[in-house]
Amino acid sequence: MNNIKHACKHTLNLLLFCLLFYGCTVRQSVVSTAKCTAPCWEGISPGYTSYEDSLLILQNLENVDNSSVIPSGPWSIFTNGISFQLYSGETAGISIIDDTVIMVSFRKPGGILSISECIQRFGTPSFIKQSHVLGPGFPLVLGSDAEHPWLYAVYPSEGISLGYDMYRVWTGPNYSLEPDTQINEIQYFDPKQYDLLLENGMIINSLSDIRQSDLYPWKGYGNVNDLYPFD
Repeated sequence: MNNIKHACKHTLNLLLFCLLFYGCTVRQSVVSTAKCTAPCWEGISPGYTSYEDSLLILQNLENVDNSSVIPSGPWSIFTNGISFQLYSGETAGISIIDDTVIMVSFRKPGGILSISECIQRFGTPSFIKQSHVLGPGFPLVLGSDAEHPWLYAVYPSEGISLGYDMYRVWTGPNYSLEPDTQINEIQYFDPKQYDLLLENGMIINSLSDIRQSDLYPWKGYGNVNDLYPFD
């Protein structure tokens, strides 16, 4: 019996180690790699990399599920796109204008990194904006559980934006921004296209139009409604 318990404990510890090790190694590649500095990711650089080169790079990345790499075609202001999945659980996409990558996006409901980890890598964000979007909930109308408050941190000059969903299923919105708050969305974009992307709702997802004058400067952690009220 003791041998069985020991074997089970050893197996459990081994599985836990593998999960932790795998999670850490893949996480690093989402945010920054040795190949290039954000907004570039794994050699895909917004404003420079072509559609064909992006496909070729994705097909040779170990942390990308090759079977998930699918051309997504034109949508909104973009003339083409590519969707794919990372083995760590992030849903990702590349948005193209005139055969050039404009944006690389990652999303994961459970969180990609904490905001403090992102600040350690990218520095302090320039601007913050609270917005409302339609998400999971019932009924699918404004003013119901389907209306989710999001908070976005934006780095216009660096070509980076971070977003997280403040809505919680059982307790309602959590408006407390803390260092360990988990970021659900990371976007890398061409800084030269910042105005175009902001005006068309690509950097900050919102039910209403967002202008640069609507954004607040970074004021640190605390209550979102006090520091960055929705208006």
